[in-house]
Amino acid sequence: MGFDGPNNGNIIYRKADLEDTENEDVWDDSALINMYDEIINRTYDSLGAQCASATKKKKKFRKASKIKWHVGDHCMAPYYNDQLWYPAVVKKLDLDDGKCDVLYDVYDELARVSIADLTK
Repeated sequence: MGFDGPNNGNIIYRKADLEDTENEDVWDDSALINMYDEIINRTYDSLGAQCASATKKKKKFRKASKIKWHVGDHCMAPYYNDQLWYPAVVKKLDLDDGKCDVLYDVYDELARVSIADLTK
């Protein structure tokens, strides 16, 4: 049982066929992909329902809060650069256009906004 050299006829190691090696590394991810798609669809459906209910509440709020604005009234107005609301004073009303000029307290800046966007 000694080492007889490379020509003794016994096979010590043989590399597997290339096709067999490739097939061993293939994974069936279809169940994982289907589960992922289902969860994503449920999430989108849930978010869509929340957005729809929030939109309905917002519309009801706007209808109920019809305020007659006057020059000099204090209000909360959207600042369109950062989409946040800030205290402001109504400086000019254009009822035909549905817009008004407001002066923001924080920015000391005059801006034209929709009258419908103003709140108390």
